[in-house]
Amino acid sequence: MHNNLASSARSAGASDARPSTHPAATTGALATADAGAARKTGRLGTVLVALLAVALLGIYVPRIFTYDFWSDECFSVLLSHMGFKEMLDATAADVHPPFFYAVLMVLYRIFGDQAWAYGLASLIPYGASLALCATFVRRKFGAGPAACTMLCWAFMHNAVTYNTELRMYSWTAFFVFASFCLLYTCLERHAWPAHIALGLSAALASYCHYYGFLAAGLILFALMVVSLARRAHVGKMIATCACALATYLPWLLVLLDTFKRSSDGFWLQNIPSLATCLTFPFQLGRGPLLGQILLVGFFALFAYTVYATRASARAKDDEQSLVLRTWLGAGMFAWLGTILVGLGLSHAVHPFLITRYLFPIAPIAWIMLGVMAARAFGKPYAVWGIALAVALVGAPSYARSTSNAFSRFEFHEQTMQKLEELIEPGDTVLTDTYALDWTVLSVYLPENANDPFDAAHAPELAPDTTYWLLLESPESLDAANEALERQGYRAVDTGVSGIVVKYPVNLYRIEKAD
Repeated sequence: MHNNLASSARSAGASDARPSTHPAATTGALATADAGAARKTGRLGTVLVALLAVALLGIYVPRIFTYDFWSDECFSVLLSHMGFKEMLDATAADVHPPFFYAVLMVLYRIFGDQAWAYGLASLIPYGASLALCATFVRRKFGAGPAACTMLCWAFMHNAVTYNTELRMYSWTAFFVFASFCLLYTCLERHAWPAHIALGLSAALASYCHYYGFLAAGLILFALMVVSLARRAHVGKMIATCACALATYLPWLLVLLDTFKRSSDGFWLQNIPSLATCLTFPFQLGRGPLLGQILLVGFFALFAYTVYATRASARAKDDEQSLVLRTWLGAGMFAWLGTILVGLGLSHAVHPFLITRYLFPIAPIAWIMLGVMAARAFGKPYAVWGIALAVALVGAPSYARSTSNAFSRFEFHEQTMQKLEELIEPGDTVLTDTYALDWTVLSVYLPENANDPFDAAHAPELAPDTTYWLLLESPESLDAANEALERQGYRAVDTGVSGIVVKYPVNLYRIEKAD
């Protein structure tokens, strides 16, 4: 008995000392090693993506300290100073939904009239978008697609502007992106919370901008088509659409009434080309070439990925490939559909599209690009190559843009200081620049009345008021003086000129003529 036990122990020790050459044992060892390596790679990818998200958010923080808002941004500031009911009436007349202005109102009430407080209104959704990439996108598709999407969001030419511009585009992009991510969860898991969240996210996208309404509506329509075609989860689909519609219905009625009243006088006059719309999310660096290359690559990757996942689903009965193909098809439908509907309405009814309205759907193209590049060749090289190219080209472009923004802000500050030294509270400022009269002067010279000045129809001047004239060009002075002399006044050059935000100004004092 003792000898048998000793013999067994020696045999066991010998087995431990010599690796088995049995195929099953070898396969098991390799699987264990691969799983361990995958866990290490996954942890490393998680850390790197998180650090990248923090870095890409951090580089945008300085941009919110530049207080040089153009006319539309100044309109946002003025609305944030109103009461809530007054704000709703004002934005209804201007077509745009109220969500962004409500956020801006809250920040103004908390922090006061601070440039960085206004800037937070757009920086918050940008940060939330990076967080969604670092969590959902990384978990579902891997570190490569997450990093690629984040780098596109930070460095694509148009993103640099709209990530921090004091308008509703950053929020709209976040909610459209969240809706597209939630669509994947709905297709994959069919869970009630995901469907309700999709409905709410779609409604919030609609409350940010009417192109958010269009994009979110197309995403919900894609869900509807899939559910009805498969005759599955129809009740959840109906609940999702009903949730979105019920939440947005109050403003939808306002929107339709506003469009009906303002369709003839809607301010847009030009219609962008289809090529311009398609390359909008891919514009990178100074020229159009890289954007065109990325666009061609995007369509090529889409065709290849749809074909490959279809073949995989047929061969292996692979549900995951079916979900991915359906989701990518819905993304292409929402992205292209938004562009085509906007262009179609513009040509059929009235110009209804300007390229910045397409920023909210750009993240759909970015995440699709990253996911398709990661899937295309079975290796992560393509997606990391795209991410690296975006970083190498986009980072210097971002640095130039930021440097230019601070230089412009410094010039603006110098000009405003000179104006404030001469213009006293209570004086009236006349200007031939529409944007200055519309909103900008009300923000930067809040203690002064301002009125438009047109030499052909000069306003009647009150004798007990001090007037100043801001002309865009000194060449307009002669025509201005001709108009003023008919009332016994003249414009005298103060020697002050510069830039208010981005608008050239030349200051003249209006005096009684001799």
